[in-house]
Amino acid sequence: MKKKIKGKQAQHLATKTSRSVSESKIFFDELLTRYNRRDFLHSDPIQFPHRYNDPKDQEVAAFIAALFAYGSVNLIARAVETILKPLGESPAKALRAYTGRENLWPGFYHRFHNEKHLVVLLKVTGGILREHGSLGIFFEKCYLAGGRD
Repeated sequence: MKKKIKGKQAQHLATKTSRSVSESKIFFDELLTRYNRRDFLHSDPIQFPHRYNDPKDQEVAAFIAALFAYGSVNLIARAVETILKPLGESPAKALRAYTGRENLWPGFYHRFHNEKHLVVLLKVTGGILREHGSLGIFFEKCYLAGGRD
């Protein structure tokens, strides 16, 4: 059974929490102001979604960049570039049509992932896009379902 917090203890905790939240907001706003500039994009995987205008393409590029964002910046950029290039101007559209029958990434290797892993990942991603319309909708459904399904 959880102990209920009452009176001055609850007030202190509420004040401390709201102060922590406001201090955190100030800190993160300062970071955003300092680093959310185009001249910093070249050194961050977030550069890839910025290449696209369509939110669905941005979503796919961001998802791929996030999945492969481990290792050195140069290796990450090379891997994500290698993945996105065959998908053309619309990665979301390309993946919706992708069946996994052809390997568009022969010889792909990033850290411990190879072309076979990539083909499966992108085939599944394409299936999610076909069935749910976007990755965001899919993840939201999973979240709301509490991880069931």
